Amino acid sequence: MLRFTWKFIDRDGKTVDEGMDFGIIGIDGRLQKIIGFFGALKPP
Repeated sequence: MLRFTWKFIDRDGKTVDEGMDFGIIGIDGRLQKIIGFFGALKPP
């Protein structure tokens, strides 16, 4: 399994969107599934 956060940034350096994705890697090492969540992350 994997998890990562991301940001889309425009040419001016402003954040357009952001989120977090989770993924499942198969036995063969290829990505089997990805689940994406959009929106700013809130600190715990």
